[in-house]
Amino acid sequence: MQRIVFITTGYMPVPAVNGGAVETLIESLLNENEKNKNFEFELISTYDSKAFQMSRKYRNTKFSFVKTSRIITFFDKILYFLLVKVLKKDKKNSYKFILKRLEYLYKTSKILKTSNYDKIIIENNPTLFLTLKFRKNYVKYKDKYYYHLHNEINNFYGCYDIMKECKNIICISEYIRNYVVDRLNISINQTSILKNCIDIKRFDGHISDFDKKNIYQKYNIKTKDKILIFTGRIVPEKGILEVVKALKDIKTKNVKLVIVGGNFIGKNDKSFYEEKLEEECKSIQNNIIFTGFVDYSIINKFYAISDVAVLPSLWEEPAGLTILEALSSGVPVITTKSGGIPEYVEDGSAILLNRDENLVKNIAFSIDKILGDKKLLCSMKKNCIINSKKYSISAYFENFTNLIKKI
Repeated sequence: MQRIVFITTGYMPVPAVNGGAVETLIESLLNENEKNKNFEFELISTYDSKAFQMSRKYRNTKFSFVKTSRIITFFDKILYFLLVKVLKKDKKNSYKFILKRLEYLYKTSKILKTSNYDKIIIENNPTLFLTLKFRKNYVKYKDKYYYHLHNEINNFYGCYDIMKECKNIICISEYIRNYVVDRLNISINQTSILKNCIDIKRFDGHISDFDKKNIYQKYNIKTKDKILIFTGRIVPEKGILEVVKALKDIKTKNVKLVIVGGNFIGKNDKSFYEEKLEEECKSIQNNIIFTGFVDYSIINKFYAISDVAVLPSLWEEPAGLTILEALSSGVPVITTKSGGIPEYVEDGSAILLNRDENLVKNIAFSIDKILGDKKLLCSMKKNCIINSKKYSISAYFENFTNLIKKI
């Protein structure tokens, strides 16, 4: 049986006790392997006490947790203070764990050096290639390391040549595949596609009467209301400003827009974009609900009460797990022809819009079209559930198994 090690990002642990899209996907593979016993998995992760406890239930995965030393934590705080408070650097989150990151990479490289794996799967973050560069692990593992790529590559971190020598780059969409072929100047034969998955059993569109009543009461939703849902960060590339503008133009009555996970109202340090969005919301504030932070474990309940998901990505989205969550819940999606999104949705379950000057108008038109036609809404809901079955965790593991044996 092959010894396959996953080098996880090092930012959040696996098992995914703190969330994270990539971390959750890896955990789903580990869980399926517990049932199927196809592989002898090993995994390198940053240390977390809860993740460590959860890891003990696994019989077919060996975990190596990398702990951060106290001295590194201490100097990281000093470095962060100097860069952010004294030198006033932007992108504050980029400077929080610089030394912790280097320690994780260095210790991981040592694990690779002292072990012998049949295959190494590097998960998404390009800094992880430094674990191959350190101690010349790229020589030891020539033709044995693979890159599971979820996003575009912003920096090579001095590892361009090592990246080019990947045995195979596993991409989450055809869009990412075409991107990396061009970015690294490699053959398309050096790449493959493994589409993402979600837990369709959890996102099945069902909700108890008790939970539904609680949500309705908490957010003052009426039974006659038609509910639009937006999930995602309050940032320009997610398109929430365009959704709010479209809400002003719709003709359908009794519509509420539920914005899950974001809430900037009352904050003193709002970004320019948040200030702009707040101003746009004022005239229709009775039709907009900001939930604030919602734990990922209960987000499925918000999809379950929704009629339509409006997720108009304004950037080249590699895939879009929120779209899969909506579709699996039986919620038709209004989205854009961005990145890999069209590869994950099919006719009859979503409306795909161009990202042009007519986007706001077309979002409004699409909302009215779906909510104004009960037969269309019912048909789209059925198609959503049918199409989402191919993105189940069991299908994902089967596709992973077939792929990893081939490459």
